[in-house]
Amino acid sequence: MRGSVLRAEYATTIAEVLRSGGFPRTQGGTLYPLLRRLEEQGLVSHKWQHDTAGPGRKQFAITDEGRAELTRAAERRRRTSSGLRRSTPSSSRKARAGHAERSSPPWPWQCPECTCWPSSSRA
Repeated sequence: MRGSVLRAEYATTIAEVLRSGGFPRTQGGTLYPLLRRLEEQGLVSHKWQHDTAGPGRKQFAITDEGRAELTRAAERRRRTSSGLRRSTPSSSRKARAGHAERSSPPWPWQCPECTCWPSSSRA
């Protein structure tokens, strides 16, 4: 998923990538305000793509500052995940069968196989 959203994309494509990556409720009403905030922070930019067949569309791309922030966030997630693994008793880790052997799910809030990680998408 990560590689798919690092190149310039339309918001509809970004939403599709997010849905296929475990965020099934992603909609324009959520995505557009988020993209606007990221743009205000200088993490993404947009340019208008005009088409003779219809109205112009915004194409979003991650900026150099956005890439740097993505790297920092990935490192914070790695450190947090590592700290959580170290602080979890080994008997609890063994109870989670296959999850103890792998480093972590793709994101700490996503684990579709079980409830070993909190999930905002499960309710």
